[in-house]
Amino acid sequence: MKENLSFLLPGIVSEKDYQSVRLFYGRDLGGKAFFDWKHFQDVDCGQVPKKQIYRYQQQQRIKGIVISSCYTFYFNQQQRRAVVIGDLGIEDTLKSTNIVKQLVLSGHQQPSDIIICHSDHRKIAIYKKIFDKCTDTNNLIIPFLDVVIESQATAACYQAVAPQHFAEVSFHNNLGRRKDNHYFNYLQQHPLYTGFHFIRNKDFYCVIGMREEYAEIVELSSTSNEIYHWAIAATLNFHARCKILVPQARLEYLIKESSKLISQKDLNLLISSYPNQALDFDPDHLWISRLERR
Repeated sequence: MKENLSFLLPGIVSEKDYQSVRLFYGRDLGGKAFFDWKHFQDVDCGQVPKKQIYRYQQQQRIKGIVISSCYTFYFNQQQRRAVVIGDLGIEDTLKSTNIVKQLVLSGHQQPSDIIICHSDHRKIAIYKKIFDKCTDTNNLIIPFLDVVIESQATAACYQAVAPQHFAEVSFHNNLGRRKDNHYFNYLQQHPLYTGFHFIRNKDFYCVIGMREEYAEIVELSSTSNEIYHWAIAATLNFHARCKILVPQARLEYLIKESSKLISQKDLNLLISSYPNQALDFDPDHLWISRLERR
């Protein structure tokens, strides 16, 4: 049966969409509280970001969904309007690649300078292929690994910093929203963390989010090897295990001597920019915070 894609019109995210997203992914994805925080408490420089949801329906039943959110992103003082594509899922019974393509392209529609999405190796390759064929963007996949490690290093020294002072910190090679007080206030409401530590050592800054299983580095002020090593060692002050996102190319160097790898999960960044809006960055020196990977 040929799909009727006329239902792919932008709408407003509602609480009912949580059940659809959960069904399509086959897991809880952080629960209802996380979904509500993610879509109904979100801020961008103190404003509500523009979110659009596209639903594919058959006989009044939602069978596919994608949500796009538009933010003002910054990279080394460059300001860009970015669309983040997320919560993309379809019902298992649907095998149509055309539906996937139309959902992805729908999420691409909001006016922007760059388009960003994250996924595993298999899905991200499909998204890039769709962008390459159907849009005029330059498309690049940057591979990361989300790892949990047990560090054997000595706990690093740190100084606690008041959260409101983090808005004064300069973040380098950090692609994401402006690090203002609205941003950090929103981050601290994240329902999946029990608390946060804002710390520094000289010119190094990071935010550590606490979970029962580990201490996670959720914000990092730069991407040098030295700051990675310091931040990993600093988490030992709070938990025996550390979770951190690292560029795939640098994983072995960053943990080979001082840490035991407990688990790893590939998490690729697909960044799409128009020819006149190309970002000047080194893919191996790019940080994507936990908030931006929601």
